[in-house]
Amino acid sequence: MKIQRKSIKQNLLGILAAGAIALGANSARAQTPVTNLEMTVTNDCSIEWVWGTNYQVNARSSDETRGYVGGDTNNWIEDGSNATVSASAANEDYIFSGWTGDTNASESTLNILVDKPYTNLVAKFSDNKTNGGVVTNGVPFRWFTQYGLTNKTASGELEDSDGDGMKNWQEYIAGTDPTNSASYFWFAEFVWESAPGHNETGTYYTTEQDFIDYGIPTNTQIPFTNYVMDHASSRLLVVPDSLTNRDYGVDSSSDLVSGIWNKETNSSGNGGTLIFDMIDDTEKAKFYKVNVKE
Repeated sequence: MKIQRKSIKQNLLGILAAGAIALGANSARAQTPVTNLEMTVTNDCSIEWVWGTNYQVNARSSDETRGYVGGDTNNWIEDGSNATVSASAANEDYIFSGWTGDTNASESTLNILVDKPYTNLVAKFSDNKTNGGVVTNGVPFRWFTQYGLTNKTASGELEDSDGDGMKNWQEYIAGTDPTNSASYFWFAEFVWESAPGHNETGTYYTTEQDFIDYGIPTNTQIPFTNYVMDHASSRLLVVPDSLTNRDYGVDSSSDLVSGIWNKETNSSGNGGTLIFDMIDDTEKAKFYKVNVKE
């Protein structure tokens, strides 16, 4: 017999009998719990049902591709007993980063005194990264693995594996292929000049030549706006393949000598063509650069 709730259950551990009773052919006292008892009652006696409480212990990984859990998980554990649950990364690309849910412990192995249900033990795993040194915040090991690169160290992120002028850590941030020299971070520029006193707006659709020159898909819609002012032009800076988990920004400078750059605008990547519409309202030269960060 057992009585069970969602994460707690009562198990019948046995029966205690006391008094003058006959157990089979002999008169005796039942000293320890039993679950089956045959007896002949000869006078007043007491019978006690002995119950025990069990609690459920459940643990899981936040991402089974990154790591797994083991030990006393998905089990019923007797009240007051100890349960051991452990978490391990799936491979060197990931590391255990703590528990959440019923505990915030940082140890990968939990030794729990079970006095209540533990049904929400969640092991977290994060990217294992290069230490980054003083140059970067580190590159995930899984990124090196993805491209077949084996030097998963700070020196490895400073290598230029495909000889395109971009170091591996820069290729990671830009979302480009470190093994393909034709894959690197770039942007296209389109400029419309407005005649003095005219207001021009419209939409430009990229042509086949644009695709050939810049690698932008044919007939990509690019809106532009020119305001009513002398010497105005609309300068569109186009990032053709932005990433949704990256931030992009535009800086400007009046010269390429001083090293002074001013932030113009920024935007999160949208997974496709990202367009920055820069309005030049003076006759002064202005230089732009587009940057990307994680």
